[in-house]
Amino acid sequence: MGRPPLVRQIYLPFLGLVLATLAVATFMATLSVRRAYLEQTRLALELAARSLAATRGGQSPTGHEAEIQSQVSRAAHGADMRITVIAPDGTVIADSDEDPRVMDNHADRPEVREALARGIGRATRFSHTVKREMFYVALAVRGDDGRPAGVVRTSIPLAHIEGRLRTLYGTAIASAAALALLAAAVAWMVSRRISSPLEHLEKSAQAVRSGGPAHFAVSPRASREIEQLGRSLEAMAAELDRRVRSIAAERDQREAVLASMVEGVLAVDSSRRLVTVNKAAAALLGCSVDDALGLPLEQARRLPALQRFVERVFHSTEPLEEEIVTGELPRRFLQAHGSAVRDAAGQVRLAVVVLNDVTDLRRLETVRREFVANVSHELKTPITSVKGFLDTLRDGAVDDPQSARRFVEIAARQAERLGMIIDDLLALSRLEEVSERQTIERRSQPLRPILEGAIEVCRHKADSKNIRIILGCPADLEAPLDPALAEQAVVNLIDNAVKYSGENSAVRVCAERCGDTVRIDVHDQGPGIDAAHLPRLF
Repeated sequence: MGRPPLVRQIYLPFLGLVLATLAVATFMATLSVRRAYLEQTRLALELAARSLAATRGGQSPTGHEAEIQSQVSRAAHGADMRITVIAPDGTVIADSDEDPRVMDNHADRPEVREALARGIGRATRFSHTVKREMFYVALAVRGDDGRPAGVVRTSIPLAHIEGRLRTLYGTAIASAAALALLAAAVAWMVSRRISSPLEHLEKSAQAVRSGGPAHFAVSPRASREIEQLGRSLEAMAAELDRRVRSIAAERDQREAVLASMVEGVLAVDSSRRLVTVNKAAAALLGCSVDDALGLPLEQARRLPALQRFVERVFHSTEPLEEEIVTGELPRRFLQAHGSAVRDAAGQVRLAVVVLNDVTDLRRLETVRREFVANVSHELKTPITSVKGFLDTLRDGAVDDPQSARRFVEIAARQAERLGMIIDDLLALSRLEEVSERQTIERRSQPLRPILEGAIEVCRHKADSKNIRIILGCPADLEAPLDPALAEQAVVNLIDNAVKYSGENSAVRVCAERCGDTVRIDVHDQGPGIDAAHLPRLF
């Protein structure tokens, strides 16, 4: 269950306090009204009794019953009270409401006994004469000798008093209810005046949290403290917006840098979950960036070597470097550089790993080693042959013209073979030099003259084996390329085709446009290139 709104938290306690105060005040007022009204009634009854007693002076009521009855009736008429005159012995002399002759002796009445004893008596009791609750005031009348000459008693039905009090109570309660309604309205206005600016500030804060503009200006009727709070929040929102924009710019810049890196970059938190992954790292892990974020490292891709390397980074105080080899085929070689990121307390929070895919480099190193071994073998064979024939000639074969001529021709062929190998090495060196400079200049060139030049280079070798070289290339076909490198590549293909084709065969050189690219084919009738060597050529 949520917390109540601020207006309710202010309004309900305030209203409850006001209503409780009104209730207590009304209760106290009714008690005061009751006491005041009862006192007023007592005084009125006492005043009526004294007025009637004064008309009699100190005369005894005995023997003057008719006169006294007449006075009592006149005094009680319109006064809404009952008047009774009682002799000292309790005999009822006169009564405004009942026949005194049939009334009981009142000597035992509490108010009469008190009046005879103290001069005045009061009582609230049930009247057996009129059969109702009555409020009595009795006043002793003393003769000239100071002895009681009688008692004048005035009374009023208690129901009349209660009725008038109920009327007064109703008026008081109605007034209190009106004040309560007024207090409720005032409390609501005060509560709203306090809560409305705060609600406005709360909505503005929600808007800022949702990325909206900050409007913390409050009504001029708001208190000075709330107005100052609004200004502080507006300044804080402006500063927060500035910092958020700065952080967003830094984040975008960082993401742009990470996305543009060819190296894979990943960060793993202390729970071994990926918190930062760029596209290159995601590709190495075999998933997308969105799928990788938040995943445990072992779920992104099963690379035990990478997991072990990350654990080493977490427990190392120095940057680490290691080459990781994937277990599945095709095998990939990853150069990993890792470093731990620590907080101010020295605790490791992140492990940042940079992965560089060196598979192609390792493959090229392997190819280079094999190439050096093959070239060494290719060089050693003709050199050994030439050296052997020269040693034979030096040992006396030079004196045999026929043998000497045959040995010299063989040595010449081997020397020509050495020259071809050296030419290949020089061409490869030039290609590597251009590749390292990364300055291959491509411009649109007619393709047919380049192919014709490559064919002319290989013409002599082809004619020696009676091999026809057939060119198929449109005269207007152009392609963006480096003429020298393109001609050298085609020469290598044609030379290889002539070398491995039989005599009296044909080699076809064709070029055609395929969409946005140009395709060059060299067809021969030789055994073809073994599939194992294709990755080294293409």
